[in-house]
Amino acid sequence: MKTKALAIFFWMLTTYLVQAQSPSANCILNTADLHPVIDRYNPFFTDKTWENDSKTETARLDAHRLLVIKQKACTRHHVLLVLHVDPAAIVQEDRFWITEMLVLMKRVYFSDPEYAEYKAKFEKEFVRQFLAVGLNSSFNFPIDDRTFICKIESGDWGAKIRLESVKFLVKERINQPGIAREKDDGWLQGKN
Repeated sequence: MKTKALAIFFWMLTTYLVQAQSPSANCILNTADLHPVIDRYNPFFTDKTWENDSKTETARLDAHRLLVIKQKACTRHHVLLVLHVDPAAIVQEDRFWITEMLVLMKRVYFSDPEYAEYKAKFEKEFVRQFLAVGLNSSFNFPIDDRTFICKIESGDWGAKIRLESVKFLVKERINQPGIAREKDDGWLQGKN
């Protein structure tokens, strides 16, 4: 009797542990909900592709710059931007690298209103961190609900500019106090 009860206990414990470790058990954002970062009508990119299975997007900025974007999600949304720059396009000075990153972000998030909310903070902090660390070194910095991890590598082969954005996903939907405009009778009266 004891061995049977013990076997049932271990079976239940194993089942619980497997369910607890399941990647989709506590996910706030499922990988099936991920979509391309670059808008379909974004005028800055050509040769855009999206691989739904691997959640990988590729696009070309120009003849010397190729962008690869990889995404993953569960309790955080990771967006990894990797810009490959040909050696012919590289200018070895800090201003070049700063401009490359800032222009990349503006072009990738061209039609994303969320980027406008943290753009100024991102640009200021990126410039400060890059000037302190320089090439071929990693650095990170938080902006609001995101953490950015960056590394700019350069060599005879060209350059690779890596920026990973890790956004914390809030589980609760918080409603603002008050009545929504479209449900407010006073707001509707002025629209007749």
